[in-house]
Amino acid sequence: MKPPSQLIKTKGAPKKLKPTPNDNSTTLALSYCEHVNKLFPDSLTPKSQKSQTRSNKGARISKPPSTPIPPKIPIIEEMPIPPKISFIEQMSVFMHKYIKRIINVAENGNCGYRAVSPLLGNGEDSHTLVRQQLIQELNMHKDSSTRLYGDEVKFEAVNEYLGPWLGAYAPVSKWMKFPEMGHLIASAYGRVYIDLTRYGFSKTFSPSAPHLLETEMPIPPTSSEWALHHSEDAET
Repeated sequence: MKPPSQLIKTKGAPKKLKPTPNDNSTTLALSYCEHVNKLFPDSLTPKSQKSQTRSNKGARISKPPSTPIPPKIPIIEEMPIPPKISFIEQMSVFMHKYIKRIINVAENGNCGYRAVSPLLGNGEDSHTLVRQQLIQELNMHKDSSTRLYGDEVKFEAVNEYLGPWLGAYAPVSKWMKFPEMGHLIASAYGRVYIDLTRYGFSKTFSPSAPHLLETEMPIPPTSSEWALHHSEDAET
């Protein structure tokens, strides 16, 4: 027998040949992880995660942009609504802005005197005191009052219906009458007295003595009797 001309390997599987790079190429062969990253770019292998973490260690983390503080909205306080004045709709519209209050007094025949009393700082139940003060004013100036009313008969008539009424309801003869009471009230308390009515002519009654009147409110014309019987000092 003759030996074989070539040696034959009888043990082990044939070895796989490693791919050899091109002799003229200067690039290195890709590793296993690089092959995986190339085939699956969206997935990260543990090794690539570590390398990415190392590369981010030296990076500066920027702070998130700060949210701007909204400007403060000024709080506007609501103006309080003034309370509605009762019965003001019964007055002329042009007078509404000049009216501060309206007193609704009891209806027992003394309503005129009841309305005057609270304006003097008293309760409306002091209407009898108002009558007495007006009687005193009338008799203290009897001569000028007689000339104002025309004669002694009218003077005594005014003196009569000024007398207090002690009953529950005063009769018509005891009611407050105008223009007679307008002059008397203005002179007794030294104040301008205005009679506003819807059933006739409104008038302004001024004291017969000197007084000061300063107002922006439109007022009715002055009573014609005042122009005839006021004192000379009252004109200034």
